[in-house]
Amino acid sequence: MHQKNSFSTLKAFSWLCLLSFLIGALYFLISPFSVKPYEPVSPEKPQQLYSRLSLDAIDQLFIDSLESLKKGRLYIFSLSASNVWEKSLSSLKTKDFQILYDKKYGQKIARFPQENTLPYPKSYMMHCKILTYDDQCCVIGSANLTPSSLKKDHNLVMSLYNPSLAKWLFNHFHNPKELTYIDDEIEFYMLPKNPLALTRLEKAIEEAKKTVQVAMFTFTHADLAKALAKAKKKGIDVEIILEKRQAKSYSQKALNILKESGIQARFLYSQEIMHHKFMLVDHKQLSFGSCNWTNGAFNKNKDAFAIIQLNSENQRKMSKIWAQLKSLSST
Repeated sequence: MHQKNSFSTLKAFSWLCLLSFLIGALYFLISPFSVKPYEPVSPEKPQQLYSRLSLDAIDQLFIDSLESLKKGRLYIFSLSASNVWEKSLSSLKTKDFQILYDKKYGQKIARFPQENTLPYPKSYMMHCKILTYDDQCCVIGSANLTPSSLKKDHNLVMSLYNPSLAKWLFNHFHNPKELTYIDDEIEFYMLPKNPLALTRLEKAIEEAKKTVQVAMFTFTHADLAKALAKAKKKGIDVEIILEKRQAKSYSQKALNILKESGIQARFLYSQEIMHHKFMLVDHKQLSFGSCNWTNGAFNKNKDAFAIIQLNSENQRKMSKIWAQLKSLSST
C-alpha cells in the first residue's frame, strides 16, 4: 500500500511538473507577439513601470531611448542583446554617450569605440542597470541588456521623468563621490558602502502600517531578515517570494530568521529566472533597482536602488504583478 501511494504521489508530481513546463513554454512563445507598446515618460506622466508579467516591451523601452537620446550614460552589468544595439550603435558612437560596464560580464562592449566605454575599475562587480539621458529621463531596474533578461526572465524596470536625478546620475558617472540623491519624488542610493542605504530599507520596513511584500533574487542579509521578522511580530503582513535556486544555495540563514518569526517564504522555480529585487510597502512605496539583499551588494558591488511613491495606476499594476508572482510560486 505504501509503495502504491508513493507511486501515485510521484505520478501526480510528474504531471504537475509537465503542466508547469507547458504553461511556461506557452507563455514564452506567445508573449513576444502580445507585448504592450512602449510609452515614453513626460512631465505629465513621470513614472512608467515595466514588467514581463504585464507583457511590457522592456527591450523596446531601451531601443527607443537609445535611438532618440542626444547624450547619455549607461551603467550595466551584462550586455549582449544585439537587437537593442543594431539600430542605434552607429549613431551612439557619434554622441556624448558612455558605458560603465562590468569587465567580466559586459560581453559585447568591444563593438563600441574605446572612448565610449569605461570598465569598472574595482575588483568587485559593476552590477547596476541604469540608463540616464538628455538631463531629463532615466531608466532604473533589475534587467540586464541580455535577450533572456529583457524578453524572458521576471524583472522590474521603472522609466522616470526626473531632470534633477537624470543630471545627478550623468555627473556621478565620472564623479562618484556622492552616493545619495533625494528629492520630493524619489530617493536614490548608490552602493557600496553608502551609510544611509541599509538604514533606509530597515526604516521603510519599520514604518509599514499593514503590508510588506518582497520579491528578491538573492536574499542573505541577516539585518534585513531581522527587520522583516520584527515587522511580523508587530502584526504586519509580511510576504516574501524568492528565486528557488538561489535560495537553496545561499539563503538558509536568512530563511531561518524569517521562519522563526512565522514568515513562510514562497519560492519561484521555472524556466524564467525570478530576477526581481523589489520591496512594496503598504501597496504604494516601492523600493527597486539592481540591489540584491546581500552583504556583497551593500559592501562590495557597484549597485543601486531607489524608493518611490507609486501613483494610483502603478499601485494597481504592482498589485497584479504580485498576484501573478504568488500564483507562480509555492511554499
